[in-house]
Amino acid sequence: MTPPFWGSTVNNETRASESATTGARGPSRRTLVRTAAWSVPVISTVAAAPAFAAASDVFVVTSSAGIDNGRNRIDVTVNIANTAAGSLSASGVVVSFTSFTLPAGVAIGTASILSPPTGWQVTDGLANGLPYEVTYQSSIPNPGSTSVTIRFNFSDKPDGGQTVSIAGAVTIPNFTANPPSFSASATA
Repeated sequence: MTPPFWGSTVNNETRASESATTGARGPSRRTLVRTAAWSVPVISTVAAAPAFAAASDVFVVTSSAGIDNGRNRIDVTVNIANTAAGSLSASGVVVSFTSFTLPAGVAIGTASILSPPTGWQVTDGLANGLPYEVTYQSSIPNPGSTSVTIRFNFSDKPDGGQTVSIAGAVTIPNFTANPPSFSASATA
């Protein structure tokens, strides 16, 4: 018996008669290969999962700023919350203040961590210019969060109604790109 070709009709009777004449039982080799070819991509798709999550998908960063009236300083608070699934923790988190938008005639003079919470330390001060960086040496558990407040002192006080803006990013070791960014502003 000749095998069916494209355009010919194959039905259960045809297959039954082929099996009876060849003595084969169960699915043909062609059917097995065709089924295997379709199932391999499904298996590899299911197994393809990222090894690391993006930091911006796992950590929520919020910030706020305030200028004391009559004073030449701005306090910037950055809060980092770990929302990872499971027991993922993070240590060595770096907060970088990368840009300041200041009124004309106003410059940043010094900076310091206010009432340093346990684990925070300055790793790159203003003596080297920007970025100003602080590092969290402890671990942020899941769920959990940590905050740090930095006081930036101005060389001159901003006039009433002038706005100071600060921006930066949070780098979290062992996570892929997309570090969460933050910005905060305050009006004198």
